Amino acid sequence: MLLCGTQAKAQLNPTTHLEQWKYAFSEEGKQHWQPEFTARAFLGPYEGGLAVTGGVRVDNKRTLGGRITISESGSTLMPSEYFITLSANFRKYLHFGPREIISLYSDFHAGLGIVYKTDKAIDPEIEPAKPGSMGPILGVQPGIRLRLVENIHLFAGVSLSNLHIGLHLGVGF
Repeated sequence: MLLCGTQAKAQLNPTTHLEQWKYAFSEEGKQHWQPEFTARAFLGPYEGGLAVTGGVRVDNKRTLGGRITISESGSTLMPSEYFITLSANFRKYLHFGPREIISLYSDFHAGLGIVYKTDKAIDPEIEPAKPGSMGPILGVQPGIRLRLVENIHLFAGVSLSNLHIGLHLGVGF
C-alpha cells in the first residue's frame, strides 16, 4: 500500500510542477509577475567581481532573467584576465515561515564570457588569453536570503562556476 502511494505521488509531482509553470505563464498568472533585481560581489582565491541580475519573478518560487558580470581572474604569477559575462539566469526559492523572512535560494546561470583585457604574467612562459576570446560560463550560486521589507533583501552564499569557486554577498529588490 505504501509503495503504491509513493508511485502515485511520484507521478503527480511532475504534473504539479508543470501546472505551476503553466499557471505562471497564463494570462492570469502574468498579472502577478514582479520585477526583481540584485547586485552582488563575489570573491574566490583567483577571481573576484561584480554581478547584476534583472528579471521577472514569475511566482513566489521562481525568477527568470538575465545577468551581467564584470570580473577579474589571475594571480601574481599568472596573467590577469578581465571578463564581461552575459548570461541567462534562473533563481529558485525555498521559503521558511509564514512571513517568508528567511529563504534558501539558488541562482543558476549559463552564458558567454568575453575577455576584454589582459595583463602580462610575471612568468614569461605563461601566455594570457587574447582580448576578444570567448567561452561558455556555467555556474550556480546557492545561499540564504534575509528579507527586510517588501522584497528588499540581503543574501550570501557560495559561488561555483567553471571559472571560480568562492563566496558571494549581495542585495536585492
